[in-house]
Order: sequence, then C-alpha cells, then structure tokens
Amino acid sequence: MIPPSEEIDEVTRLALNSALAEAKTERMLMNAITANGKYRFVERFQRIERYHADDASHRKTAIYVDVETTGLDVANDAIIQLAMVPFEFSSDGRIYTVRECETWYEDPQRPIPALVSELTGIFDRDVAGRRIDDNRVGELLNDAVLVIAHNATFDRRMLERRLPVFEPKYWACSREDVAWENEGFRSHSLEWLAYKQCQMYYDAHRAESDCYIAVHLLSTTLPKCGKRCLEMLLASARCKTARVWATGSEFSTRFVLKNRRYRWGDGANGTPKAWWKDIPEDNLVEEIAWLTEYVYTGMTCHAQVQRFDGRLRYSVRADKVALEPTQSTGPLETKIC
Repeated sequence: MIPPSEEIDEVTRLALNSALAEAKTERMLMNAITANGKYRFVERFQRIERYHADDASHRKTAIYVDVETTGLDVANDAIIQLAMVPFEFSSDGRIYTVRECETWYEDPQRPIPALVSELTGIFDRDVAGRRIDDNRVGELLNDAVLVIAHNATFDRRMLERRLPVFEPKYWACSREDVAWENEGFRSHSLEWLAYKQCQMYYDAHRAESDCYIAVHLLSTTLPKCGKRCLEMLLASARCKTARVWATGSEFSTRFVLKNRRYRWGDGANGTPKAWWKDIPEDNLVEEIAWLTEYVYTGMTCHAQVQRFDGRLRYSVRADKVALEPTQSTGPLETKIC
C-alpha cells in the first residue's frame, strides 16, 4: 500500500494503490499461466532511462547508432534516417543514464524503394526536403569515446561516407563483439536476441526503437559466462584485430577455409583476392599454426596480415592498412574506454 503523505492527496493515493494491485494481479495471472511450461510471455519493450544508480565509478559516454537506408550497397545507397542514443557506462560494463534519442530524416534525392518503405515505415513524403543536422551530430560525438551499432560493418561505412566526423571514433559492434554463439544463440539478429535474451519484442527496423532495445540488450547478463553483454563488448573493443589473408592457398582448401569462417575477398579496394578472416591479434600465432597445418600443408605459409584497432575496425579504411608477412607480430598501440 502507498503510505499516507501530505504531498499525496487521497485521490492520487487511491489511484496508486489501484495500479499496484492491478500489477500484482497481472503478475499472478502470468505466473499461473506459465507454471506448466507450455506458455511464455513476451513483454513489449518500454524505454528505460536509467539502469544503474549513481555511484563513485568513473563514467564515460558511448553512443548507440542506427541508420535506415535506401538499400544495402554502401557505395551507392543513401541514408534516410539516423538515430543516436548517448548513454553513460563504466569500464566494467554497467550502464547508467540513457539519454533521449536524437534522430533525423534525410532526403536521398531518389525514390525510396517500396520494400524499404514497407520494412521501415519511411516514405518519400517523410524525408522530402529533410537533412541530418551535421553540426549536432558532431556535438554529440565530441563527448563520446565509443560508437556502437548492431551491424557496424554496414553502419560505419554508410556514416563515414556521409558524415566524416565519425571516422576518428572507436567503434564496436553488438552483433560481432559479443560471443552470442558461445552463449547458445543461433541467430545474431537484434529481434531474435531481444526475444531470446530479454523476452521482449519491439518495433523493429525503426531506428530509434532499434537503438533503445540494443542498449537494453547490452545491459543484460549473459546466461553461460555470467558477464554483462556490454562488459564482453568492451573487452572485444579494446583488443587489436588481425585480418588474416590466406594468400596463395590452393583452390582445394576453399571448404576448409569456409568452415573456419573465412570469407572470400574479391580484390576490391586494393586488397588481395583471397580468403580472409578477422581475429583478435592475441590469437594470431594459433591461427597461423592452423593455416600451416591444414591449408599450406607441405608448402610455405604465404598468409599475410593487416593489423588495426577500433579506430579502423569495421571501416572501409581498414582495407588500406599495409599487409605484413605473418612472421611480423610487433606491438600495436591502442587506447580505448
């Protein structure tokens, strides 16, 4: 029951008591329905403004971003919506205040494809004559030490092409920098993770909603390792990346490489035409040993490596990093959150 208070009149007190009773009844009904294990409730996500109470921890600001675009071609398609949600975090992955989303539409100077409008709910009339506020984006980024997206390889490349102010920032990816597969999640899509990890649903493919639910996802604890999702993401973001190119590998090894999660590089942007894979730099020696045994069997290992940190990770600019022979394993300086 709500205690008496001079600041709460009788009508308000009765309304609050009624709301509490209704919530208790709702929870009892849910427990009764789900007790036999046949049913499960999925809650609609509601924005949360704060996850952890203020304490003496040193806090920094990250920004979660999401873009909606006219298509998936990072070289030719255009952004039609940008959403940015700044939030405070500590080095151990606790999230504090989540600020209000700032979002803009932008006219792509071309018709929005019907399939994109159906998916995002954004139509030509919504973006006509509109433009992202470049100055405001820069102001938000000034305070941020890290930018996060759920498909950073796509979002970063789209944003850097339109807004170069994103280039010097450290980036992380909530899809790639959390070991979802090791935690038992067969899909890395944001909708699936919201359902399986948070037991929630939301308005997917709406940039603002995507950002809020993604921050919420990062606040949760992983089921197997017991770490906060953001804690694991930060650990990954602090690591240096080694991009290993299996140059000179035989055609017959393609399935071995593919099963190891190597991807085919077509030689775009001056990169080798070869199978490649991004790994933590700490795993480079182990990876080269594997290539020597299973790919370059009986021959010299011709693999090459590009090394970079979060300032280039997920950016097309990483393609320009100099290739090194695999014997080179010197230190790469980095500093992040």
